[in-house]
Amino acid sequence: MPSAHGYDSISDDEGDPMIPSVRRLSNNRSKRNKLWITFGLVLMAFCGLSVGIYEVTVRRKVMLDSDAYSPSILSSKGMKHLKKGPVSAPLGCTVDVMIIRHCERGNLRRDCTDYGQERNEFISTLFGDGADARYPTPSLLYARAEEGKKLVRRSKETIIPLSEKAHIPINNEFGVATKKHMVEGLFSKFRDGELCGAGPVVISWKHENIPKLAAWLGCTPVLGCPEDYGVGYDNIWSIRYRYDQPEYSSKKSGSIGGPAWDIQGAVLHEGFDIVAWEKQKKLEAKGAGAL
Repeated sequence: MPSAHGYDSISDDEGDPMIPSVRRLSNNRSKRNKLWITFGLVLMAFCGLSVGIYEVTVRRKVMLDSDAYSPSILSSKGMKHLKKGPVSAPLGCTVDVMIIRHCERGNLRRDCTDYGQERNEFISTLFGDGADARYPTPSLLYARAEEGKKLVRRSKETIIPLSEKAHIPINNEFGVATKKHMVEGLFSKFRDGELCGAGPVVISWKHENIPKLAAWLGCTPVLGCPEDYGVGYDNIWSIRYRYDQPEYSSKKSGSIGGPAWDIQGAVLHEGFDIVAWEKQKKLEAKGAGAL
């Protein structure tokens, strides 16, 4: 109907055929936006779940790796293995373990250098039954397995002269990842009393992993085994085990339990001096020639 102003009065929705199309387009856009928002939220949730699963997997893998633990935790785990099972070793049983670093490496990193070979010979003179030897003849010899792409064998090479001198085979079945099994085997011999009063167990190993090995053997910095091997090749980590009745209580109650293993570690030194060593060999060769 015409209005007083001379034109038809219509509402905003009447008379314009584009209005319904615009509304439909607006509704479609709104639906698409909601779908995209929903998709984004689902994607974020999926990514978060994936990251969470990955973190759990990595954490589980790290926890399964024995070297991920601190020395104190490794020590407690090692002591559990030592205390596991009955003990037939007599009271007063003592066992010594000596850990040495492998010889100096060459450019190829697989074998010892000439300098390292000289050290290997010198190490063999430290052990023996004579008065001139610093330590007793070993009871067992262990060396780190040939591991890595280059099959590094310096750990075994280091104690080959000692093996030949003492006529003792080298066990190199265990590596960094399987040293726990080596320790378990040793502790079984401890408990059975096989090594009581025998010569030391000598282990040639990779230097950066020696603190972890010592921790598995129950020796921590508090007991004399540092958290780091240090520099050089001269250190010997000596660990003594003694099975006996404790004289004093370590408990708040003051009660003294039954016999137990006591552990004490110390860092010793080979004392290798290549100049003095070569002089000694020349004098010995000269003396042998005179005979």
